[in-house]
Amino acid sequence: LSQGLTVTSTQSNNNGAVAHNSTFTITYQVLVENVGSNVGLDEGIGTQTELTNSVTVTADLNNDGDITDPGEEITTTTTTTVVEPQLEVEKTITSETGELDAGDTVTYTLRIRHTGASTATAYEVIINDALPTELENYQLVSALIGGVDVSGELSFDAATGVLTTTGDIDLGLLEELVITLSGTVKHDTVVGTTIVNSATVL
Repeated sequence: LSQGLTVTSTQSNNNGAVAHNSTFTITYQVLVENVGSNVGLDEGIGTQTELTNSVTVTADLNNDGDITDPGEEITTTTTTTVVEPQLEVEKTITSETGELDAGDTVTYTLRIRHTGASTATAYEVIINDALPTELENYQLVSALIGGVDVSGELSFDAATGVLTTTGDIDLGLLEELVITLSGTVKHDTVVGTTIVNSATVL
């Protein structure tokens, strides 16, 4: 068996011979690789990848020493569709956005959820967010999925304001990840400066 392929149950008898009207079953599972060829197109445009698996069974039905007679070789095929979730990210400022002074706190809320076209759980969500350099005293205020604290799956550098994922964050279809971050405006920020921030979710 190739790597990653595991036989979980077998039933057989007579050293490989199967009696008339008897069956034996092999059950196995495989992991879909996270590679480009297994990824559907962005935003649900086009079709998702389909993986095809075939199995061939041969048997000496008439016990004549060969497997070349009609019906002694059977091949069957099954197809599985790789379903890719579709996520959207919304970032808002939930504190005052105008007439900020040095030392004022800016609070960001990051919301990550499925789009209406998404049909599958998102596993191992990757988040990258660097807060603006015009801020300091960075804080990761909270990270919640349905009220459950998942901040332990994140890494936040309070010195640089960089947020990344370090653990496994899985997001079910009806779930939303809400992250709240904050920082204060530096005293040397030039008057009239526009502070811009963006986040990336993979």
